[in-house]
Amino acid sequence: ALFLCALTPYIHPILKYLNFPEKTVHAYVCSESSTGKTTLCELLTNIYGDLSRNNGINLSSDKDEILESLTLQGRDRCFLVDDLNASNSHEAEKKRDKLEWLLQMSSCSGSAPATLDATTLLITAEYLLSSLSSRNRCILIRLNSPFDQAEQLEYLQRNAYLYSCFLRDFIFWICKNHRLLCREFSSILQQNPDLLSYRGERDSISNYVGYSRVTMSHKILRVTGLLLEKFLFESFPEKITRQKVQEQFLAAVEHATADTLRVIRREPLSEFMGQIIEIFVSDPDHVVARTAKKYFKNPEKKVFFRAGNTLYFRNNSLMAYLKDCVPTNQTAKKELRKHGLLALKKSDHLPDAIRNEYEDNQSYYRIDVPSLVDFLKAKVAPGFCTWTRCPLVELNPYLKNNENPFKKGDIDVED
Repeated sequence: ALFLCALTPYIHPILKYLNFPEKTVHAYVCSESSTGKTTLCELLTNIYGDLSRNNGINLSSDKDEILESLTLQGRDRCFLVDDLNASNSHEAEKKRDKLEWLLQMSSCSGSAPATLDATTLLITAEYLLSSLSSRNRCILIRLNSPFDQAEQLEYLQRNAYLYSCFLRDFIFWICKNHRLLCREFSSILQQNPDLLSYRGERDSISNYVGYSRVTMSHKILRVTGLLLEKFLFESFPEKITRQKVQEQFLAAVEHATADTLRVIRREPLSEFMGQIIEIFVSDPDHVVARTAKKYFKNPEKKVFFRAGNTLYFRNNSLMAYLKDCVPTNQTAKKELRKHGLLALKKSDHLPDAIRNEYEDNQSYYRIDVPSLVDFLKAKVAPGFCTWTRCPLVELNPYLKNNENPFKKGDIDVED
C-alpha cells in the first residue's frame, strides 16, 4: 500500500481524465523506532537515485519557505516528512500544526497551490495524530515489526538507481499509453461502477466526512494498483501474474483502508464533545442566534451567531454556558480542532463588515457549519434527532436524503 501511495503522483493525468475530485493520497507510516519506516520512505521519495539529495520537507521552516522548497524540488512527486519529534512539546506542537496545514492545503480541490496539486506526503511517526481531520486525510500504514526483508532493503540502498529506473519506465509507459489507458479505464468504470468501491465494514462512520476522504484515497490506490498490474503484466509477462499483483498490492490497499477507518471509528468522544452535541441537538435555538443582528441585540443571551457558513463564538461565553463540563480554553480548542470543526486555528476578529457595524473588536472562534453538520450526522442516529427548528439547517431531511443544504455564497437573512 505504501508503494502504491508513492506512485499516485505519476498517474495524476489519468485521475484528472476520470474526474476524480481529489488526485492525491498521503501515507501516514506509524511504527516504533528502528522498524525501517524512514529508510523505506527515503527510498520511495528518492526519484533521482541520489540519497544525498534532499527529498524531505522541513517542518521547522515557516509556511512560505515550505511552499518555496516544494516548488524548487518539483511538483507531482513524493516528499518525506520525518521530523515530527522535537526537543520540547511546544516545538512538537508547531510541527504538527504545520503538517495539518499541509494536509488541509493539499486536500482543497481547486484552491490548493499548484505546488500541492498532486504532491504526496509520506509521513513517518511513532504515534497517531490527535486530529481526526488530519487522520482521515491519510492512509494509515502500520509496521508492527522491523522490516522483514532487511537484506533487500540494504540492497536497494546500495543500488538506489534501481527504483529510479523502474519509475522512469513506469512514467514513460503512462505517457506513451495515456489516451488508450484513459479510454480503457473510463469504459471499465462505466461498465462496473462498483469496481473501486470499498467493500469493508460500514456503520455510522460512513456518514462522517472523513469516511468519504478515506474511501476516495482507497479508490485512487485501487486505480494505481490496476495500472501497476497492467504495466507489470505487459513488461514482464513471464514473471508476473495478475493474481500475484492482486494478492500483494490490492489486498494490502483493502487492509490499510480498513485500518484507517478503524482508527477513526473507535475514537471515543470526550465529555466536552458530548456537551457540544447536546447543545446543537436538544435546544439550538436557546444558544444560537440566526444572524449577527439578533446576537448583538443581547450578546449575553446567546453563545453562537451565524454568518454565512460560519458560527462565531467567544470562548469565555461557551465556557460559562457549559457549567457541568468546564474544560480549559486549550482543551476546548484542541477538541474542536481534533474533529475538524474549527475554521481557524486561533481566535480572530470578526469580518470587517460585522466588526465595524457593531463596533466589536473582541476575538472570536469560528466553527465551519458544513463540517459541524457532517459531524452531527455521524454522531446522531437518523430519526432520533428532535432538531426541527434548527437555526443552521433542517437536520432530519438532510439525514434522510443525504443532501447538502449549504450552497456557496450563503448569506445572512432576517426571518
